[in-house]
Amino acid sequence: MRLLIIKFFPILLCLTLFSCKMKVDDDYRPEFVGNWMCFDNTDFIYVITIDKNSNAIYEEIEYGGGDKAKIKGKARANNNKLKIGRFTDFKIIDYPHKIDTATSNIIVDEGHWMGKSMKANWAMKLKGHSLYMGDGTYYKADY
Repeated sequence: MRLLIIKFFPILLCLTLFSCKMKVDDDYRPEFVGNWMCFDNTDFIYVITIDKNSNAIYEEIEYGGGDKAKIKGKARANNNKLKIGRFTDFKIIDYPHKIDTATSNIIVDEGHWMGKSMKANWAMKLKGHSLYMGDGTYYKADY
C-alpha cells in the first residue's frame, strides 16, 4: 500500500497544481477579457486589466497617491478562482455577468482615467487571498 501511495503521489500532486485552469482569452474565457475596476474600498481603486492574449495586470491605486501594488502575469480561471501570475489569486464570488445599464449607474473609465467614461455593463465579485486585497465588485464596459 505504501509503495502504491509513493508511486501515485507525484501524479496526484501535478493534477492538483495544474487542474483545469484555462487561460483567460478570447477562446476559452472571453467574459474575463477587459478593463475591470472596483470602487468598493474608500482608499483604493482596484483595477484588473486582461487582454485577449491572457496577459493581465492587477493594480491597487490609492486616491491622491500612487500605485500600492502592481502585479503582472498570465490570467487563468476556472469556475472558482481567477489567478494572475504565479501567486495572486482571487476567489470568484459572482462569475462575470451582464448587468442592466438602465438600472445601473456605475461609471467606469476605459484606460485608467485616460479614456472615455462609460456605464458598466458587466460585473463580477471577487475575494482576494489576503485582508482586503482586491475584495469587492468589479465592473467593466465592453461596448
